[in-house]
Amino acid sequence: EESDKGQILYADSAYSGEPIATILKSKEIENQIHEKGYRGKPLTDEQKASNKSKSKTRVRVEHIFGFIEQNMHDF
Repeated sequence: EESDKGQILYADSAYSGEPIATILKSKEIENQIHEKGYRGKPLTDEQKASNKSKSKTRVRVEHIFGFIEQNMHDF
């Protein structure tokens, strides 16, 4: 949607990959998906630092979802 332009997407490495990166770029959404290491091609120290920085934002959101799930399920 047009309203998604300029938004930022934080996600874990399960969502990484060129197809998703291409979609995000075409929709002008900032890609903050964790980078993924592979056998024989581990993450660089820079990539690890980038993932750690992204995790600091993601964890705050995950804690809110956890709170909602634990405390609001009766509604």
